Amino acid sequence: MVVASASPVVELSRCRIDPSTGALRRGRLYFMTPGRGGLGFDAGAEFIKWADGLLTWFRKNKDYRLQKEPAYRGIYISIKASEWRERGGILGPP
Repeated sequence: MVVASASPVVELSRCRIDPSTGALRRGRLYFMTPGRGGLGFDAGAEFIKWADGLLTWFRKNKDYRLQKEPAYRGIYISIKASEWRERGGILGPP
């Protein structure tokens, strides 16, 4: 078993529809390092470079759109989610 708080990992939490509101709740693809979250282990420069490259690759090579309105600034959503939103879909709170 991998313990994310004690291991260098890239985590993916999938988005989901909130059944009570119908809003799309945000998922995340991320990693944390001692400087980004105060973890008590050293992830190592090689892992950080690899993980940062992985996230960069997703942003550049997958079909995502960067949100620009103030409440969602800096958040990427998939093309499908963006099209769903354009048809009236609601994003959950950031």
